[in-house]
Amino acid sequence: MRKNTRVAAILAVVALTIAALSFSAASASALVSVPTNVGVPTGTSLTTITGDYTVSTANSVLDAKDINGKLIISANNVLVMRTKVRSTGHTGDGITITNGYTGTTIIDVTVIGFENSVAGGNYNAARLDVSDMAADGFKVGSNTNIVGSYCHDVYVDEEAHADCAQAQAGVVNVNITGNYFDATGGNSALFIAPDLGPSAYGPINVINNYFNGGNYTVQAVNGANGTYHNYRNVFAGNRWGNTHVYGYENVAEVVYYDYATNVRDDTGAGV
Repeated sequence: MRKNTRVAAILAVVALTIAALSFSAASASALVSVPTNVGVPTGTSLTTITGDYTVSTANSVLDAKDINGKLIISANNVLVMRTKVRSTGHTGDGITITNGYTGTTIIDVTVIGFENSVAGGNYNAARLDVSDMAADGFKVGSNTNIVGSYCHDVYVDEEAHADCAQAQAGVVNVNITGNYFDATGGNSALFIAPDLGPSAYGPINVINNYFNGGNYTVQAVNGANGTYHNYRNVFAGNRWGNTHVYGYENVAEVVYYDYATNVRDDTGAGV
């Protein structure tokens, strides 16, 4: 039963990724709606866990939990589904994938009220609802797929650098596809800058997302004042809302940026 559940969840992520990676010329009338099929499905009965919870057994399935604390993944091939991870303190990471572990899949999960909602690498995240974060929705490490997820309602902290998704190291093999990222009140919906080094050799595929909010809504720039760089970044099929402080994008380091399909959501004009 657990094997069948794991296979179904992984296939769902794969299907979402393939669908999101397919992009075409933009239509001015294709206004993007706030997603309703994210987070814990309506009607799911959850079992409460009070305090931080660590998964340390490989191939575990964590299903239908309400965790009032942090979730730490310290095992390979863990599946987390239909689960809420919550706090009110705006500190720490809601879900942490510990360095060295691979194969984590997170699907239909709600994360509320931490500093960072999800942090680590080597994970697949599909249909997540992340909100009320003081820093970042997704800390993006290598070998990461973030698909069909919703980031919104950033907790405004004057000292924070809040992004819906942030890649701040030399990442490889990243797909950010089919998401709705609204960083109103924060820094950026997507921030790619390898400040921590080394250079990011990607590929980082940013395809068919909706972005809104922030200073520059999307940024892809060099790191550590030009010491580190981004290579093999692809931006295509994305749509932008009109809420920002300085502009829609600051993408100084992108290998492929399709001006025909990266457009304003309201008019279809190129961004």
